[in-house]
Amino acid sequence: MTYPQSLQYIHSLRRFGKKAGLTKITRLLQLLGDPQKRLQFVHIAGTNGKGSTAAMTASVLQQAGYKTGLFVSPFVVNFTERIQINGAYIPPQELARVTEIVKQQVEVVTNELDCPSEFEVVTAIGLYWFAEQGCDLVCLEVGLGGRFDPTNVIDRPLVAVITNIGLDHTDILGDTIEKIAFEKCGIIKAGGTVVCYPVLDPDALAVILQCVSERGGRLIMGNPNAAVVVRDEIFSSTVRYGELTLTLPLGGRHQVYNLITVLCVVEELKKQGFSVSDEAIVQGIATVRFPARLETLHQHPRIVLDGGHNPQGLKTVADTAARVQGTRVLILGSLGDKDYREGARLLAPLFDHVFAVTVHTARGISAQQLCETVRDYNPYCTPCEDLNEAVSLAINAAGADGCVFVCGSLFLAAEIRPILMNLPQ
Repeated sequence: MTYPQSLQYIHSLRRFGKKAGLTKITRLLQLLGDPQKRLQFVHIAGTNGKGSTAAMTASVLQQAGYKTGLFVSPFVVNFTERIQINGAYIPPQELARVTEIVKQQVEVVTNELDCPSEFEVVTAIGLYWFAEQGCDLVCLEVGLGGRFDPTNVIDRPLVAVITNIGLDHTDILGDTIEKIAFEKCGIIKAGGTVVCYPVLDPDALAVILQCVSERGGRLIMGNPNAAVVVRDEIFSSTVRYGELTLTLPLGGRHQVYNLITVLCVVEELKKQGFSVSDEAIVQGIATVRFPARLETLHQHPRIVLDGGHNPQGLKTVADTAARVQGTRVLILGSLGDKDYREGARLLAPLFDHVFAVTVHTARGISAQQLCETVRDYNPYCTPCEDLNEAVSLAINAAGADGCVFVCGSLFLAAEIRPILMNLPQ
């Protein structure tokens, strides 16, 4: 099997299973020798901030000398982003090799039960490779929800982490914060240690507290005031946390709260016997990289790419954009099953001009339809079917000293990032 064939096979599978449950992934991993039982995990659920939290945690552990796996979703540029060890993506030939191994057992599961979903298969590929490569620890990001997510096939993790919780995937997870929080709490195992985001919605926190109590667990919630921002440059910051002075290269004030979460996780791992020096923490945070999270890809004008696609994520983009001086221009795209009207309401009034674009996937809404919605909040909106044209127009509108934000969908981020990366500086 070649790398392109492996991707073709993976993407040919159903996106979701016919019914919720862990039966198929459990059986698939049994046939593969239960690789997850040879690994230790930090398991991370939440609506927003999962990926950043996972990336920061993995970066610190790597700097501490541990062979650290990182499993995240979705990818922005290359599929191989989803499965990493010590910051290096799984090599394409390795993905093809492991996919061939997993595919053989998928056929057995299909005959016995039903065909596993795409995410179940990708989870199996990641766990198999991490175990085969002898990872000391894996930072495992939940795909969707938690309770029935394929990653929840693991036994009790070293630490379960719940990041910020908001409304997203309401058709699957439920239409209230409480229902969504309950699904996220599915990763909390009996007697487990849970670290959660320091400024959670009170209704979400109440659900978490109840779940931790019922399962005899222990909850750690960082102090939101423990990290003092001593230098705030919108897209990066310097933070003092106890005796540590940390350079945080991820933009947005929410990342300070994600940082507090990570530092609580690291402290708990140290109590469990992991050796993590202050220097490893400082270097791990300073060197973390995560694409499409308020990521600056160009200067003059500054172009910022963000994968935010739900109201909570787009509010973060809006809060950041509001702090930017000078001309502000927005390139906005969305999927039809997202709350794009709320996104337009949050973002459009903050910008001098909006370019609405089509996200080229079956779930994307047209530039014209999105533009009509945006004009309810900002009359200066232009629909663009061609992304290259949208980028060119946005740069001209912003001028050299302005700022262009690109957001609304991770699918848009994946499609437009290569264009932005190839712009002449």
